[in-house]
Amino acid sequence: MGKEFVKIFIFFYCCSTLVNLVTGCSTATKPNISIIDREYSTNKKIKSDANFIRLKELLFLLTPDNATLAYELGKLPEFQDKITNQEIRALEELIGILDGYPQKFNYTFNQMNQIGLPHVRRFNSPLQALFWLFLDEYIDEAKAIVLDYTLKDLLHAAWILKHTQHLNRWKWRTEEAKKLFNSCVDDDLRSNIIEFYKKNNGATDYIISLAEQYPYSFTYTFESFNNELSKHKNRWDDFEDVVDRINSPELIHYYIMSEYFYGIENYRDPKLIFKYKSGTAYSIARFGAFLLKKGGYKTFIKRVRVHGSLCARKHAGSGIVLENGGFLLVIDFPKGKSIVGPLDEATLDKTLSQGHCIYPSERFYNIPENEEEIIEDPFPGKI
Repeated sequence: MGKEFVKIFIFFYCCSTLVNLVTGCSTATKPNISIIDREYSTNKKIKSDANFIRLKELLFLLTPDNATLAYELGKLPEFQDKITNQEIRALEELIGILDGYPQKFNYTFNQMNQIGLPHVRRFNSPLQALFWLFLDEYIDEAKAIVLDYTLKDLLHAAWILKHTQHLNRWKWRTEEAKKLFNSCVDDDLRSNIIEFYKKNNGATDYIISLAEQYPYSFTYTFESFNNELSKHKNRWDDFEDVVDRINSPELIHYYIMSEYFYGIENYRDPKLIFKYKSGTAYSIARFGAFLLKKGGYKTFIKRVRVHGSLCARKHAGSGIVLENGGFLLVIDFPKGKSIVGPLDEATLDKTLSQGHCIYPSERFYNIPENEEEIIEDPFPGKI
């Protein structure tokens, strides 16, 4: 009995050491069935819906020259249930850009189609992001991305996440200010705005403030970004929807770095990490590995000791085990600004254990002693 216990203990000890580096497989996702696939089925009510019929017509018209694009469009979640008029218009706008710039569009789509594993991913997430731009009526922005495509530009434009909200809010206000200026019917105000712009190289807030003071001088009414933000938050609220969408190393890295905060909470449940958008390096590494597994990748989680740092004593990261035995480090949260690899195990350890602190520059600051400096309050009044 004693020998058997020792054997079992050694077996599980070896396995736990291995699990620290390479994690086992979990159930990956399966692709959605495209609505133009012969095996696709839905209820009679949807089949007889005019928008559903129009959608299939548009996709079948694409099929002779753009069969893969048509099939992938048919897998988007937006087309897996009731189809709205807005979604039909968005698809028609997308097809219009394709017809106008076929070579550029095909190049862009081919780049998009390389993101994730086609035999595992639910759908083509960059294609959904592009469709969102058409759906949200950012036609010019969508066109610009098609003509000069990078994945980062697409995600910046279509995915409004916690760490990018301020940039998108400013971009929104700038566009609203342009609409207000173009709608201004007061010549004196227009002259003031032009003069202000020349002096300050910008007038976004000034225009919006004038519109609040003199609403009848503008035929356009300013729309708050909060309504737009609410729409985007709804797209990122459902755990299962987000897991399906974040289905490749590039998307997972971008999403985590744009949405999550470093914290002391050592959550293990992916749903808790998703809910609170916060956790230790190990929690976020586990979450990254969970997402990668769902995307069909063989994953690892590696924990290391950190020496000689004032910022950390231990750290963890996760990523993909490559076919040649090397490692692709996807999640090195919060310090990893990019995906790194391929790495061998020694280099992986070194990469994870370094770079935790950014030390201040050795700059001399002239700090006066025994003097009191009075700083005028720019916002006088009671607090």
